[in-house]
Amino acid sequence: MRADRLVTLVLLLHESRLPFVKSLMPGRYHIIEPDNGDGWMIAHFHLESMDLAKMLVFGLGTQAAVVEPPELHEAVVQTAREMLN
Repeated sequence: MRADRLVTLVLLLHESRLPFVKSLMPGRYHIIEPDNGDGWMIAHFHLESMDLAKMLVFGLGTQAAVVEPPELHEAVVQTAREMLN
């Protein structure tokens, strides 16, 4: 996949989920703001598709929040609503 087609996202991520991210996404993320003592960090990801990005967010559950892009945030909210209907 070409780098210009990758989905770039930023997540607020709890440190307890870092092992999951390391095993699932090796080489596709880096920590841009480490844990400052509250257990939360900010991570930057490059993924192949918006679907994969949504799967990651749902897999992390309440231990992550979408910071960027807003389109991913909206897609997660919309999918969650659809799942509940």
